[in-house]
Amino acid sequence: MQKFFHCGNHYFDKLAKETIFFWKDTFTALSRYIELISIENHSFGKHSLFYNNNILIGSKSVYLKSWFDAGVYNIEHLKAPDGKFLSYNEFINRYNVLSNILIFNGMILSVKQFLNKYIIIYNIPQKSIGPDILLYIKDIISDINGAKLFYNILNKNKSKPTSIEKWTNNLNLAFSENEWKIIFEMSFTITKCAKFQWFKTRILHRIIGTNHLLYKIKYKESPLCSFCNNDVESIEHLFWLCPIVKKIINEFLEINEAPFLSLGIKEMMFGYNAKDDLSNAKNLFLVYYTYFLFISTLKSIVLSLSN
Repeated sequence: MQKFFHCGNHYFDKLAKETIFFWKDTFTALSRYIELISIENHSFGKHSLFYNNNILIGSKSVYLKSWFDAGVYNIEHLKAPDGKFLSYNEFINRYNVLSNILIFNGMILSVKQFLNKYIIIYNIPQKSIGPDILLYIKDIISDINGAKLFYNILNKNKSKPTSIEKWTNNLNLAFSENEWKIIFEMSFTITKCAKFQWFKTRILHRIIGTNHLLYKIKYKESPLCSFCNNDVESIEHLFWLCPIVKKIINEFLEINEAPFLSLGIKEMMFGYNAKDDLSNAKNLFLVYYTYFLFISTLKSIVLSLSN
C-alpha cells in the first residue's frame, strides 16, 4: 500500500498489466494523470524517485527497496536543508542505508537531468508544500473540485476513451470522432445534477456496476441479470435487451409512441443528438429511466410501468 502513495506512474502501468480489466483501466488512467501533472518549482521535491518516467537509470525507471524502506522515496529526500544534493557519504550517514555508489550517482544524475529539463536551478532551496504527500494525491484532496481537476488533467491530451471501441463493436456503430465528442459532452449538458452526470459518464465509459462487471472483479457470485436471471447482465442487456426491461419499454411506447418513435438501443445508450427542446426533454427522461433501472438492480425492485 505504501507504494501506492510514494511511487510514480510506471508503478501503476505495472499494476495495470497484472490485474483484471476493471482495475486495468483505473490504474492506466491514474498513470496518465500522474504523467500529465504540470511541473512547478515549489512542488518539484515531492516527485517520486521510483517508477517515475522522468527519472531513469539505464533507460529504465527503478525501484530500490532498501531506499524505500529507509524512507527515501521523494526527490527532496536527496537534498540538504540548503537545497543542494547530498553527497554519497552524507546520504549513507543520514539514512543508515547501504547503497552502491554507482546507483547513488546514477540517481542524482537522473534527477538533475529532470531538473534541467524543466529549467529549474537545483541549488535554489525548494519551498515546502506541507505534509509528505505526493502531488497527484495533494491536488485531489486540496481542491474542492478535485474530481473535476482529475478529469481536466486527463483530458489535456484529448485521448479517445477506450470504451468507444467496445461500443463500436458491440452495436456495429459508425460514429465520427466529432459525434463521439458530442455524445460524451451530453453527459454534462443534459442535466446540471452531478449525480446524473456521473451516472451517464459511467455508462459511456462502460464502468457502470452491472453484474457482468461485478462478477469479473469477484464482487458478485453470478453475472446473470438481476431481472430475468437468464442472460449475462451487460450494459446493453440491462438497459435494452433484457425481456423484462423490453416489456416495460414496449408498454411505455404504447402510451408515448409519438415523441419516442425512433427509440432504439443507440438512443437508449447515447441519447438523441439534437439541440431542440423535445430532444433535450427526451434525453433527460432517458437518464432518469436508465438510472431507475440501475437502482432497481441494487434494491431488488420488481419492474413495472407504475414504478
